[in-house]
Amino acid sequence: VIKNKIESMHSHGLMSVMWMMRRMQLQDREVCQRVIGAVLANPDAIRPIDYIKIINCYSFFTGGAPGGPLPSNSDQISQLTINKLETIFAQQFRNAVNPMPMAVLYNDEAKDYILDRLRKVHITCRPQHLMAAYESAVAVRVLAPQVFHNLHPQSKSFYSKLSERYIK
Repeated sequence: VIKNKIESMHSHGLMSVMWMMRRMQLQDREVCQRVIGAVLANPDAIRPIDYIKIINCYSFFTGGAPGGPLPSNSDQISQLTINKLETIFAQQFRNAVNPMPMAVLYNDEAKDYILDRLRKVHITCRPQHLMAAYESAVAVRVLAPQVFHNLHPQSKSFYSKLSERYIK
């Protein structure tokens, strides 16, 4: 029933479908592809917060091996992600830092942007956001060492210090 109505759903509805599938671990690739197709077809209709949640759930279902080849729509998703993240404030941005899309979905430019921007807004982060940032940095360091190597020196220092912190 949901498959036939995805194209007519609004931002919150698309996010709810992906969130529900993630929570229940329902792996329906057709629904995922339709949701991402709807998001990429009309990106202006998707709220940035819903977009972040959709992408985080989609990365869970892509099935790609971390560090393996990126999905065919990775560059389009990465560019749209950067555009969406540039429009939001720090408290909304902190939810965008997630190790799954960093490992299997984003291209190098998006990884660099997200890791560098988090350093600048880390003061707004709670412990769960700092832990996700640490996990994301480790994923990038292991799976895309060239991205970590090219990070701003202050960003590298931030993540090195973050690795030494006790995060509750």
